[in-house]
Amino acid sequence: MKYVNKLLARIAFSIMIVVVLLLPVSLALNQALQIFNTPFAVIDLLQTHVLNSDMLASLTEEAMVNREPADPGDPVDVVINQALKQMDHDTWVQVWDLAAPPELIEEIIGQSFADPFNLGENPDPDPEVGIDLRPIKENVIIEAKPVLELVIGSLPDCTEEQVLQLTATALGVGQEYPACCPPEPIYTFVLELAAVSLPAELDNLPDTIDIGVRFTGGSDEQQLAFNQGIHQTKLAARFGWIGLLLLYGITIPLGGRSARGYFRWAGWPMLMAGVFSGVIAYALKQRVQDITGFISGSLQLNIPDLMLDGIWDVTAEILALLSRPMMVYAGAMMAVGAAGLLMSVVVQKKEQTENPS
Repeated sequence: MKYVNKLLARIAFSIMIVVVLLLPVSLALNQALQIFNTPFAVIDLLQTHVLNSDMLASLTEEAMVNREPADPGDPVDVVINQALKQMDHDTWVQVWDLAAPPELIEEIIGQSFADPFNLGENPDPDPEVGIDLRPIKENVIIEAKPVLELVIGSLPDCTEEQVLQLTATALGVGQEYPACCPPEPIYTFVLELAAVSLPAELDNLPDTIDIGVRFTGGSDEQQLAFNQGIHQTKLAARFGWIGLLLLYGITIPLGGRSARGYFRWAGWPMLMAGVFSGVIAYALKQRVQDITGFISGSLQLNIPDLMLDGIWDVTAEILALLSRPMMVYAGAMMAVGAAGLLMSVVVQKKEQTENPS
């Protein structure tokens, strides 16, 4: 019987080690699943750090440095091109506020990132994440007048000589428009010409931007296996912690043979699991750069560095969201574990008092 008890204790110890290691991981996965199952928080973070007017203005400024007019023979296009190059950051922010207001950006993000949020449940096992620019292009045409007023208004006012040159060009005598903001009525004339050419300009832009995230890229079998793996991970994240707690409860009487043993076996595994949860919470909050570096090495990203920095800011925020409940779990488990060990000591002293021999 003594040999059997030792064997059962060893089995119980092995099971409890599994619980200690897997319970914190399962709880962390469950929290991550809750965040991505309600993606509004993630969408809000993307809108705050990545696809906002300030970020889009900075990206556009970089893109305009080497921009050439689509039609070098079109004087209006040449003027607009020069205006785009001279626009400062604040003006670009105003343009993007008109072209892509926050509610439109929110809609675009929700549509563009829908597949990654549904990984493991979407029939496409290898989604391509892209940003749909068509709603923005349509909105720019709707807001053409105020947008073009900002663009042309970024040019310096025309001198008298430039006004004469503009007048000659408007009458068909001159050959080009000087890069300046003309007075009325020439201003309205230039604005109308620019508005006419705007749809053609927008047609030269892509309808979508593929940000180059590929989760597999192998054969169909590999993609299917990947999707099934994500599905199984989601199931484990959703229900795994419940199974581990049940296993923990069942194993307590397997390891203990008395009230003192029950408390001890209820205490030390939960205390260790709490400590491990605390380590995970610390890592999620303090080791963000290491974690994001690992993630960036696992994904194939082909996006501007400025936007990439914003994405890592989002990742850091998500990790912080995960760290907070993990810290709470850590405190709760350590409290339960410490209480169990304390009770085992109380029971032991009570037994010694009742049976001093």
